[in-house]
Amino acid sequence: DDDNDGVNDGPDPHPLDECYWSDNDQDGIADYNNEGNCVAHMTSFESGAAGGMYTDTDTSGVAHDLSNNAGEAEVNYDAPATYTSASACPEGYGTPWVVGAGSCTVTVPSGGYAEVSVFWPYFSPYVTLESTSPSSVVTDLTSTPYGTTLQFTEAGDWTFSWTDDGTWNAIALIATSYTPVTPFELGYQASWAPSANSGSGLTDGDYVGVTDYTGEVGAYLDGRLGYQMSDTDGAMSLTLDAIDPTGLTAVVSYFLADTTYEDDDSVSIEFVGSLSTISLLSANGVSATDAAGGDGMEALAGAWTTVSADISAAGTGSLVMTFDSNAGTEALYLDNVYFTTSYVALDSDDDNDMRLDGYDWCPLDPTEQDDNDEDGICDDTDLDDDNDGVFDFNDEFPLDGTESIDDDGDGIGDNADPDDDNDGTDDANDAFPNDPSETDDYDGDGVGDNADTDDDGDGVSDLEDVWPLDNTMSTDTDGDGTADFYLTPAPYSLMNFESGSLPTEGTWTSYSCSIGGASAPVHPSVSCTNSTMYGPWAVTSSNAIAGTYSLDSGQNSAQYGTTSIMVQFETLGGTATWDWQVSTFFRDYTSVYFDGLEVWADGVRIPASSLGSQCANDVWCGEDSGSMSWDFGPGIHDLTFTFRSGTSGTGGTNQAWIDNLQLPLNGISNQMDTDDDNDGILDADDLMQFDPCVGLDNDGDGAYDDMVGVGGAGVDFDGLACDPSMYDIDSNDDNDDWSDVDEVNCGTDPMDSTDFPADFDGDLTCDPVDPDDDNDGVEDGSDAFPNDPYESSDLDGDSIGDNADNDDDGDGYLDGADAFPTDASEWIDSDGDGTGDNADTDDDGDGVADDLDAFPLDDSETVDSDGDGFGDNIDPDDDDDGVLDEVDSFPNDDTEAVDTDGDGIGDVQDNDDDGDGVEDSSDAFPLDASETSDFDGDGIGDNTDSDIDGDGYSNALDVFDYDSWEWGDVDGDGIGDNADSDNDNDGVSDELDAFPFDASETVDMDGDGVGDNSDADDDGDSYNDDVDAFPADENEWLDTDGDGTGDNTDSDDDGDGFSDANENDCGTDTLDDGDTPPDYDGDGICDALDPNVDINIDEAPAEEDLGFGAAVPGFPTALAALALVGAALVAGRRTED
Repeated sequence: DDDNDGVNDGPDPHPLDECYWSDNDQDGIADYNNEGNCVAHMTSFESGAAGGMYTDTDTSGVAHDLSNNAGEAEVNYDAPATYTSASACPEGYGTPWVVGAGSCTVTVPSGGYAEVSVFWPYFSPYVTLESTSPSSVVTDLTSTPYGTTLQFTEAGDWTFSWTDDGTWNAIALIATSYTPVTPFELGYQASWAPSANSGSGLTDGDYVGVTDYTGEVGAYLDGRLGYQMSDTDGAMSLTLDAIDPTGLTAVVSYFLADTTYEDDDSVSIEFVGSLSTISLLSANGVSATDAAGGDGMEALAGAWTTVSADISAAGTGSLVMTFDSNAGTEALYLDNVYFTTSYVALDSDDDNDMRLDGYDWCPLDPTEQDDNDEDGICDDTDLDDDNDGVFDFNDEFPLDGTESIDDDGDGIGDNADPDDDNDGTDDANDAFPNDPSETDDYDGDGVGDNADTDDDGDGVSDLEDVWPLDNTMSTDTDGDGTADFYLTPAPYSLMNFESGSLPTEGTWTSYSCSIGGASAPVHPSVSCTNSTMYGPWAVTSSNAIAGTYSLDSGQNSAQYGTTSIMVQFETLGGTATWDWQVSTFFRDYTSVYFDGLEVWADGVRIPASSLGSQCANDVWCGEDSGSMSWDFGPGIHDLTFTFRSGTSGTGGTNQAWIDNLQLPLNGISNQMDTDDDNDGILDADDLMQFDPCVGLDNDGDGAYDDMVGVGGAGVDFDGLACDPSMYDIDSNDDNDDWSDVDEVNCGTDPMDSTDFPADFDGDLTCDPVDPDDDNDGVEDGSDAFPNDPYESSDLDGDSIGDNADNDDDGDGYLDGADAFPTDASEWIDSDGDGTGDNADTDDDGDGVADDLDAFPLDDSETVDSDGDGFGDNIDPDDDDDGVLDEVDSFPNDDTEAVDTDGDGIGDVQDNDDDGDGVEDSSDAFPLDASETSDFDGDGIGDNTDSDIDGDGYSNALDVFDYDSWEWGDVDGDGIGDNADSDNDNDGVSDELDAFPFDASETVDMDGDGVGDNSDADDDGDSYNDDVDAFPADENEWLDTDGDGTGDNTDSDDDGDGFSDANENDCGTDTLDDGDTPPDYDGDGICDALDPNVDINIDEAPAEEDLGFGAAVPGFPTALAALALVGAALVAGRRTED
């Protein structure tokens, strides 16, 4: 360990520098800059507050208001004062007291202070004490209380003197002086000065201050914050607190953003000391190099860069970083500023995981980078990344500490989601915010209305409840929309027990029970063993909560007992409230111990105090009085107060009180529908209020007057006819000797015994029933004078009978001169057809209706087409269009006179004048039915034009009569030759077709002008295709051995295994695979060429072995051998020759 830093040289990245020894990723670059206490001071900017945009509020152009911008971004930072301390006055508390008179001197350093604590024996002064300041001011301190610490700030020596009282003990002092030192974390101050970039009114949102914005820099080098200066509109400087630079190197990391700096822009980092100024960085925006030949700002931009300089000899001073710019995109970022006794370049990625340490929450662990909740445990290891108390595997938002659940799976956590169950109803309005099937709970019973069979909790199921969401109404017997009854809200009185007894409202039940052991409690009414040893609850004046009386449990001195009181009540729904109090001694055991006040609602134990679930087992804890409430839905409920004592010992003097009980709202039933059965009879008069079939007994004889029914229609609520056999029906309701049937038929009141029917003719049939009251033979229904036997009709309704009237129809024409004396609407008949003129549609009888007849009373004329007053029968020009009727195709139409095609439509209106089926607008010859088009526009219709398209080819020769660009179609495919890419339609495009107009030919391989399909020798090698083994290869025509290689190329034409060259040399046929060179001795050289053929006749092999039968058929073995020897000799001689 050469540098004696405690780390062996092997793993030490700087084995000769005691200031650096850590290298986590072993890349040879040191991790930290503060090992070995080598860093004297630093500014990390992590102590500042990052926030929003700093805005210059001074528009003068010569100053900036460098404030903290309402706490958004820390522009300036004052480091906390740091001191070294030294003790003075050795007399101290806890040591022997000072005896006799004496003094003590404490020096207050410049910029520092001193503290002196005073102690007196027996806590009171027995001597006098005074101080003398450096400026000789004497102050009496005798009255200083025991143990008081006094502070002194005037620099210099302070003297504290005391007298002698003659006792053993006089005084004790503890004094400490504090000398200020430069803090490790330096403060900083921003300042601004005008420059060429300045201007007036520059309030454009400059950013100066601590920032956490990483959009430009990616990450900061030593934490999460850095310092930014941008769009400064002048020279902005950041000055650190002054230091003594002796033995130090200044190190600054900067990031210059943007690459479009202008002439007036600049950046500098320098240490301004009392003896000299040391530059770490100086550049301007003129070009890629500055005026001194160094790098310009543009060349420095785009990456974190660390600069350093030895400032040992500069003298006491400050590091100053200045940036001058006027564009929002131009920015200087600063970070990792420190002063060290030894400097080396540090590792910006200690674990080599490709994430800079400043952005790596786990900079020494290459497998981890993030720590979402900043709890020091990296996310991959952390079971709860957002530290919200929910493990990640159960957390739907593992990186969001404000969310963990997303009930509806919409990607928005329930805390932020206004509709957690995504049912369309906001949680604030949703009684079941986590249940998408429910939103409302009208009666507040905890069951959603969709599932609740009685939504309003009035005891009537929704299926039977006409008003399922109104607990004041439920039934409507007659279905008329008005409830039979309704409930009027009736509040319960405040139960303050001031009457000295239990209230009369509600049903009160009090009981005491003994309980076996310390088991968990159930509702006290369950399995209660009655006992007189406990309670009971009673209204007493003992320690009342309010007023004179309260409900009191009494003291329960025995073990294992309860005393309870229950009030049962009916409500429309609401909140019950009460005050409670318990005695000062009260148990608060956990587990099975339930001593204390319990409250039960409908058999369910609820919290007894405001601390709720914090109290063990829902009994009281932590407080001895308060107010509580509970919500109840509509219906009948019970509220029980139980005092349980002695499950862990005797109850002693424990007791509880209840007061000011207010039960929720109740209601009173009232009549609402005055006719519940809708039979027309008010309930007050209806003997059968809910039966619509009957209701009254007019004469009181015990029989119902009549069947009534819903709406008086004689039907019940189901629309079925009321059954008279089910009731005793009275046939004479007014008991006047006229039956109800007769009275109803005669129009009198069957319920009024003084109302009798009339009988005009005395025939004993009442007039309303008598069909002919005056007995004149005309029934009353047809008799205008039913009570006048001399008149029966009055045609004109003038109250004068026709028998006496001289104008029966009252039309003003006397009957003698009236063609229709009984018809008030007629009196004349011009054409004598029996139909009066008023009703006659053709008064002159000429067959033309009057409304169409220009001369309705002249049967010789009916029409006047031109309205000249002369009927068309005598008018020579009926339509007055100037064309006489005899030559006018439309004599009655003044807009038309000609009809060229005779289709009945005049040419003016006809859209096809010549009737050739082509509308005039599209007809080149609108008045010539034989022509309609002129394709080439030569004035000759296409029907007669010999060259319709005018392309110079007559129609007889032109395949495309209507295409001036086409006239031939060699292949008849419907595409003209000019446009056809395959004129002969042989499937080969013309550009590839050697015979583009001959569909039978496409290729001429040998270029002899004869297509291959017709050419007997396609490749032109003089061998016809039928004998040419290679008809498409002019270089081959034979393949003797059929191996696919032509003889001209094949080295073994007959495929016998002997090359053609060998066979030629050996004298065998190269085209006969049966003719192969002999090689008697098998040495690979044919016998004809072998100079040494060794034959041993005695040992000659058998004939079949030698193959002589094949070589020399029919020869004996010996002769064959000799023949071969002779041949060999001949061959040998030839070789020698």
